[in-house]
Amino acid sequence: MQINLQTFLKQIANKVELSGNKLAWVVANYSDINKSDKKSFYESLVQYYPVSDDIKLKRFEITIEKDEKELESFVNKDFRIKSLKLNKALLI
Repeated sequence: MQINLQTFLKQIANKVELSGNKLAWVVANYSDINKSDKKSFYESLVQYYPVSDDIKLKRFEITIEKDEKELESFVNKDFRIKSLKLNKALLI
């Protein structure tokens, strides 16, 4: 299934192992954080990172687009090729 980066980050932040993890929550919550390099990432992350430990980190509600639902139907399916024939006319 191909999903956008923000949806993927929200799915990760919703994992039980990361409940209460401020970094995972901030990166998933703010799509305008610059992820192009370390320095830009840090500089854009700092403005959103909560200093206080008593903030409530809510779980994300993830809505799946129509195209993503269609792609889900292909998950865990076997699409191996049973046979393959080459045509000499197509070989260069």
